Amino acid sequence: MIRRVLLDDDIILDILLDRDPFVQVSVEICNLIESKKIEGYVTPITLNKIFNVGKQNGGVEIAWQAIAEIRTILKVCIVDDKILAIANSYQLKDFEISIQLACAKSLQLDYIITRKFEYAQSSLQKLPDSYKEFFSVVNPSSFLLSFFPNHANHDFFNSIEFYLLRLQENTKRLEIILYITNKKDILVNSSLNYLLESIPIQLIEIQNQINSENKIAALKLDMYTILRYILYAILLEKLVLDNEYINRCLKECNSLSICRQALIIGLQQTKELTLQITSKFVNEHIGFPAVNYNILVNGLTRYFDQFIITLTSEIL
Repeated sequence: MIRRVLLDDDIILDILLDRDPFVQVSVEICNLIESKKIEGYVTPITLNKIFNVGKQNGGVEIAWQAIAEIRTILKVCIVDDKILAIANSYQLKDFEISIQLACAKSLQLDYIITRKFEYAQSSLQKLPDSYKEFFSVVNPSSFLLSFFPNHANHDFFNSIEFYLLRLQENTKRLEIILYITNKKDILVNSSLNYLLESIPIQLIEIQNQINSENKIAALKLDMYTILRYILYAILLEKLVLDNEYINRCLKECNSLSICRQALIIGLQQTKELTLQITSKFVNEHIGFPAVNYNILVNGLTRYFDQFIITLTSEIL
């Protein structure tokens, strides 16, 4: 799968201004875009900043040349009234970040790549839960290491300090997955109780269907199975679950033919509870990096929604 990313201005300026030590990583990102291994986007606001920097450093002709070169490898996001409305709904103090988030949402991009990721993440975290999106904000080094490690070959990535840092990050990630795994009984049982007690009137027929112990047991087992597949995907750092992976999981499920709608409702509740306990874990463990937390939450949200959408489409 080709990952679709939005580049912040600092990535492009690293290259244009030859800013060491960042230029090597930024060049690798752009090389991946140019070779069609990832799909890159940029906002008009970023182009405006690039133009002004180019004009200050080399004149108008150089500035336009830089814009022309950028447009040969990056797609320019259209900022229209729809994008402005989305950006305005975030009510953030930073207009540029608001536009970037709105463009990423509208185009359903996977990542915003920036070296200012801590500032961007702080803005994203201020949004209400209803605005949480499927993309993550990451720095270029983390992106390369996660998805294109063969391209992350400069001196820092070969240093002991770097490997210690990666070990710490992966250890924290594993801790939270183990935490969720240890809570799986609570997650599934709570979701099942919610389903049986709060099922909507229009699903009464389904409620009657699953009254038997065998059907409830099948439903419960299937919720365990899907949760197991989702957590395994997190460990593999899958960006998107392909159809083969989802179908392999659903083949293990026995409740689809008798109470598929009930399974969907149960998964929706399991998703909300999983995100709640993930947030609780991070709040209690200060050392968990914000960028890792957001990637993890976005991954969990995306995976649950992919299963729910697949199950729903089978009904229609």
